[in-house]
Amino acid sequence: MTKKQQVILIGGTFIVLGVFLALALNTNPEEDSGNTQTQDEDGNTPPNDGGESITVEEQTEVGNPNEIVIGDYITPYGEYTRVRESTSLDNGWDDNFYEDGDLDAWGYSDDGKVYSGNIIGKVTNIITIADAVWYSVNVCAVVNGVYDTIPNVEQEMAQDSCDADVGYVIQSVCNGMDCIPNVKKVI
Repeated sequence: MTKKQQVILIGGTFIVLGVFLALALNTNPEEDSGNTQTQDEDGNTPPNDGGESITVEEQTEVGNPNEIVIGDYITPYGEYTRVRESTSLDNGWDDNFYEDGDLDAWGYSDDGKVYSGNIIGKVTNIITIADAVWYSVNVCAVVNGVYDTIPNVEQEMAQDSCDADVGYVIQSVCNGMDCIPNVKKVI
């Protein structure tokens, strides 16, 4: 092998290794909720299901009917919400999307997604980390394919086979200074 061939082989190896490492270590610190709605005349973004617009502040305001508390059932605000295995936004090669049962789409792009109109689960804890609020959610029912109504979700969660799987969902999605809810309470 000539010196020129060795240089090309080594250079090519470094390029391939660099591309692999860039993909493996790339993290996108923003959550994507698939929100396709545009702002209404008041400057608020309505939920994907056509309901009334709510703000992130309403979800934390004590006594507000939109306040999310432990024991509430939640659903996506946008087109979908990603359930995660931990309280971090890791969208890189080794992401933290929840991949079990019906939340494992057998493909990177849909792992952990719960779509609008479906119940994600029951809030078991509310965790504040820096400026982010995370909901710890019992996702056993949605993992088992039950997500249509609260009575059906409760019935599934009462089964012995439902072992209180916990997933994490971030409260809001921010684009610059504007934040919209990522989830909302099922009423």
